[in-house]
Amino acid sequence: MSTSWHRHLLATVLAACGLGAGAAQAAHDDLILLSNRDSVFEIWAMGLDGSRPLRLVPKGGSVSEAHWSPLGDRIAYVATVGPHAHIFMHERATGQVRQLTSGPHVNSELRFSPDGQQLAFSSNRDGNLEIYTMRSDGSAQQRLTTFDEDDTTPVWSPDGRHIAFLRNQDRRDVWVMRADGSGARNLTSTPKVDDVEPVWSPDGSRVLYGTRRNDAVTISSVALDGSDRKTLIANQAFNHSLAFSPDGRQLVWVSNTGGNGTSSLWLADADGSGARALTQSTREDLHPAWHRDGQRVFFTSTRTVRPAIFSVARDGTDLQQLTWVTGQDLQPRVRPVPGARVADAGTPRR
Repeated sequence: MSTSWHRHLLATVLAACGLGAGAAQAAHDDLILLSNRDSVFEIWAMGLDGSRPLRLVPKGGSVSEAHWSPLGDRIAYVATVGPHAHIFMHERATGQVRQLTSGPHVNSELRFSPDGQQLAFSSNRDGNLEIYTMRSDGSAQQRLTTFDEDDTTPVWSPDGRHIAFLRNQDRRDVWVMRADGSGARNLTSTPKVDDVEPVWSPDGSRVLYGTRRNDAVTISSVALDGSDRKTLIANQAFNHSLAFSPDGRQLVWVSNTGGNGTSSLWLADADGSGARALTQSTREDLHPAWHRDGQRVFFTSTRTVRPAIFSVARDGTDLQQLTWVTGQDLQPRVRPVPGARVADAGTPRR
């Protein structure tokens, strides 16, 4: 049997031994994911090797997204409440869950500020989708954008002073504003095509984004004043889900270079150079998330038909399957450890 299967068998035996859920949570919740193994999507947690899986929050509405706080002490997530979607906060130490938004609205696309004190999110509470912020306890909810069309996908800058977002004005462009909503400006002004998925560079000096033309998405970056636009990834494929390594030297993303219905993970230096396939799949590899040390990438894959969680070493070796359930496991997220030393990844290629 494979090493990963032995690991899975050991995890199952340990779980059956009845060791306390509290103790399991304290030592085995470094990786969270969404799973519908019990009918609706809920937040589950496990060790980084797939050990000791457990449901992390009480049963409730179906969860669509979940995010660790920067300190790794809380998880903010979006779950359905009847026909609506609301934001909740789970306290890791106590297990307490609080609902932060309410009303007949849809709230989603949440992101923690870098200091963990605020959340940015999109909501249709005032008619169309706009960008809002609130404190992490749900107080001081504030609308930042006031536009006739939709404003979505808020992303904090690394210093917390700005928020990049998408504005739909006949086409979607990347905009940026101060964290209080002032000074909004268009960064991309791309005619006749949609821009998607803004991502900040680790130093906060640039915004990366995708530009969709038919079935291809090209990845570019732009300075905060809208100048110095650079193309990083242009291969006539649908490229998406960019994530910087913890040291900021590399990018991982999803690309369907193998054709429709398939996708694999790709890796490149932060400037887009040295691109290479990290995984090879005849189905779909999705949702990449870096290990804290930058040496592995976790991801969802349908190579087992039902989506499961896998990990792979940064050099493309040591592929491991971490979950083995009859449901669907999606969106792995690694718990951050503030102040943890990141292993040296070496000098990037120029």
